[in-house]
Amino acid sequence: MKTLKKYKGTEEIIAKASEWLNLQETDNVDLIARVLPCISEEKRKQLISKIVELQNSDGGWGITNEYESDILDTCLVLDSLIEIEGHDHEIQRGVSYLISAQNADGSWGFIENTEGRICATALARMVLVKYKEIYHVDIADVLDKSAQWLLTQKNENGLWGDPDTTVYLSSFVYKALYKDR
Repeated sequence: MKTLKKYKGTEEIIAKASEWLNLQETDNVDLIARVLPCISEEKRKQLISKIVELQNSDGGWGITNEYESDILDTCLVLDSLIEIEGHDHEIQRGVSYLISAQNADGSWGFIENTEGRICATALARMVLVKYKEIYHVDIADVLDKSAQWLLTQKNENGLWGDPDTTVYLSSFVYKALYKDR
């Protein structure tokens, strides 16, 4: 919907999509985080309450209340919540989880304490850069370590990933690396 909003003549499509999204019920944190910018204020408040309720004791989020925290769901929730006022406590707890889940080499796996993944590291870095820019906090060491790790993952051809994911993954990494530069 963010993309559709950039084009004229899409208002009716956006309204219909938003209407449909407002009718959906879910406890899936991934879906909730992705639809927050696209729904009515009333539905947004309801889903934010659900997200707050689903935050795990370690500060992160899993896909539902039955799952341990993971990097992907925590990043998706933080990316949405950071732009919505009034949730500083939950955001800080989520960021603390994310920072504590960073591997010693600067990377993140999709699950805490797993091998670093390019996509997970780029996503976590983008969310933390956004957090840094909005909250004006100094997390340079965390960001620098993640940037250094990402740079070590570059292929000989100057891109990231295997041949099937190189273009997408490389553009994702470039976005993560140069957002705060």
